[in-house]
Amino acid sequence: MKGRVFIHPRSINFSVGEYESPWLLFSEKVQTSKVFIRQCTMVSHYPLLLFGGQISFQHDINILRVDEWIQFRAEARIGVFVKVYPYSFLFSFFF
Repeated sequence: MKGRVFIHPRSINFSVGEYESPWLLFSEKVQTSKVFIRQCTMVSHYPLLLFGGQISFQHDINILRVDEWIQFRAEARIGVFVKVYPYSFLFSFFF
């Protein structure tokens, strides 16, 4: 189902005006007067790259796709690194 959704007024994120990332992860979607999402959190591009699905590239225009629908502008070497060395990519942020 495609279309616009709204953060539920009782969600803790309802009052957040702007997110650093355009991606929200949610666990519940309900329809009342509008379609609302509850229990949501912002997700950066790193978890999407690591856990979002199959990674593909369009080298000529520097597009990296995750699961054939999430698109990022990035050099192909970034996608290859994440695909081949996902755990070293993850650990480089924490250690």
